Amino acid sequence: MTLHTGKKIEVPLDQLIVFSTNLEPRSLVNEAFLRRIQNKIRIGDPTVDQFREIFRRQYQLLGVTYTTEGLVYLHREHYVNSRRDMRACQPRDIVRQLIGIARYKGIQPMITPDIIDMACRTYVADL
Repeated sequence: MTLHTGKKIEVPLDQLIVFSTNLEPRSLVNEAFLRRIQNKIRIGDPTVDQFREIFRRQYQLLGVTYTTEGLVYLHREHYVNSRRDMRACQPRDIVRQLIGIARYKGIQPMITPDIIDMACRTYVADL
């Protein structure tokens, strides 16, 4: 780094560039580009148990009371019946939606079927 006085200072710098996509990488870039990215990690969808644990941790982190019944309802109605895949980011996003809805309604954040339905309607866009 060069200061305005002309003095040069060496600053150690480590870089980590991360690319993330849910699209097929070959549809975005060519094979030569992909070869230059030496380390690639595929992160698949969570299992039901992993999804449940991510939700439990998000409830705890964000101060919302966790209920097994609420999670069973969410999973059945908004994943199994809708044939929607579970993604690891969804627990965080849905719990935040629940909190936002509760604040708007002036109530304590809780996991009830009607609030779960509202949260999923505002979070998930059916394509």
